[in-house]
Amino acid sequence: SVDAQVAASLDRFFNDDKAWRRVLKEIDVASCLQTLDHAMLSSKKAQQFKVQVPKPYPGVQYRKSKCLEDRYPRYAKHGSVVTGSIEDDGEWLRISGNVFLPMTVGAMRILEPVPEGEGLGGTT
Repeated sequence: SVDAQVAASLDRFFNDDKAWRRVLKEIDVASCLQTLDHAMLSSKKAQQFKVQVPKPYPGVQYRKSKCLEDRYPRYAKHGSVVTGSIEDDGEWLRISGNVFLPMTVGAMRILEPVPEGEGLGGTT
């Protein structure tokens, strides 16, 4: 029956080390291509921004993605200068691959552009 043939094919596939190595290689290639696409899309000119958060906050936490809840334990200190590329119509600043800062929190802008020539060397 067709079901028996499909089951036999699946069993052969899942027990075949060569097939799994091919799958892993394809995943690796796809991941590299995705990284390359990301790099090309985020090759916009990097800009510098000064972190401006209200008291009593010491700064703004870096994010692992463009989700406010997806926090890294590190933060950009109030008054520090960060460098990155603006994304999502000004909602996010990409610092590097998977490191982001929100440009605003609620209605408050927390990253202020540093005029060209006035940069402080940029700390990330």
